[in-house]
Amino acid sequence: MPLQSKFSKIHFLRSLFAIFATVYLFVTPIHATYATTTECAALFETLDSARAIEQKGLPRARSLRFFKSNPKNQLSFGLEAELNMRENPNVALFYRIPGIADAAWLQLPETERILLATEHNLKNLKTKKDSLAFVKLSDSPSILPKHLTFEGNGNFEIHGQVFNTIFEAQEYVHLVTELFGKASWQGHVVFSNEPAIGSAGYAIFESDLAALSKLESGFNRLKTNPMFWPAKSFIHNSLGPLDELDRVLYTASEHQLGLGAEISRGGKARTVMGTNFRGDTYGKGKSGFEVRSFHKDSDALIANMDQLAHILESGNLSLFSPFARMELIEPALAEKYAGRKNFALNKDNWNAFFKNISRFIHKDEENMLVGGAPYAERFFFPFRDWSHHPALLALEPFELDLARSRIEKATRKYFKAIDEMTQSHFNTLAFSGDVLPPAIGIFRKLKNHLNKTEFKQVDSESVRQLLVALANWGHESGLDP
Repeated sequence: MPLQSKFSKIHFLRSLFAIFATVYLFVTPIHATYATTTECAALFETLDSARAIEQKGLPRARSLRFFKSNPKNQLSFGLEAELNMRENPNVALFYRIPGIADAAWLQLPETERILLATEHNLKNLKTKKDSLAFVKLSDSPSILPKHLTFEGNGNFEIHGQVFNTIFEAQEYVHLVTELFGKASWQGHVVFSNEPAIGSAGYAIFESDLAALSKLESGFNRLKTNPMFWPAKSFIHNSLGPLDELDRVLYTASEHQLGLGAEISRGGKARTVMGTNFRGDTYGKGKSGFEVRSFHKDSDALIANMDQLAHILESGNLSLFSPFARMELIEPALAEKYAGRKNFALNKDNWNAFFKNISRFIHKDEENMLVGGAPYAERFFFPFRDWSHHPALLALEPFELDLARSRIEKATRKYFKAIDEMTQSHFNTLAFSGDVLPPAIGIFRKLKNHLNKTEFKQVDSESVRQLLVALANWGHESGLDP
């Protein structure tokens, strides 16, 4: 039985959906295939071109942008932001809590408004339900939305802001930042439905890029603070890395779009780290990319949206197709890696250890949709076949050999670290036949008792050690862009 499948309650449904999506939608087969050097060289020329435009200060920011294959298909740019009263108390100066009239709210001192709004925020944090957060005051800037809504995590959200140009989106970010302080931003680049070959690969490319960047930044923080929790996105309910089911869904959506059909709303594949591909929130006949990896770095978000627009208008999206053919995370990934390397792997130990890790992480997020790979399987991220990742194939042969050697060394070290963690949580009692009575029935009963394995429960430090091992692998593999 594949590693993890013993305890994954949703494994059967995930597998069933993957089979359904693959057969019914005629998508690319689940098994991975390798990209060619020519494909990857062309891709990186495209990225270099896009970044060159970005570094010149977004010179096309004020221009309308159009899909390459259809000059009438104009791109649009959306924004949403998450705020909270702890970091953005000035929201109470432009919005009121529901149930209080504008005039009554404005008569209150600013400090009392902030206090009442904060209490309202904390109340929602306890319920963890989506609901109306705040109502805009009548004299607030017209560009602000009429309502702010609570997310299940206690933050409240600005959403539904759509612009014709990157410049307008950039100006909106500046306005909100000036009024409320820094927020956590997400962006959208949207187009009317038409074939978009490479869209699945682009989403996977951006997901890998974001995950590897998080690992490297976490490693750098560890150097100054050994007790730091690096790469916490790997244990966040909506910022995890992608798995095979996500790849199938993205590929199926790309295929459906090519047939002129509406595409999936994405489910768990839209609450991930990086950029997802979806068609559920933009209106009938629209699809697009949601950019989710930049948090409070709004300048980097705007630059990434501009780069994506350049890729779409230049007709080079298809160059990302090799990334949709890669092996992503799946339940048996660690077991497969151990088999390729002839490493011993105690399935029972690994299963029990990661079952408990998953329960520990998930206990505070029982009502949250978990996007991307399941919690336990996220720690299999290094066991993917990174030596054949398309990003490596643009390297010169001697550089490629060095890169593969470094990846192999880092992954072996990571496997050993994880294996030692799984073993350290077990204590198998010793058995000696010399001390047992001769009666066969008692012998068997006592032998079974003595061979029982005691499991030491995981705790927050167990999770932190896993994240540290991940961050170390990310740095030592040299894969960070």
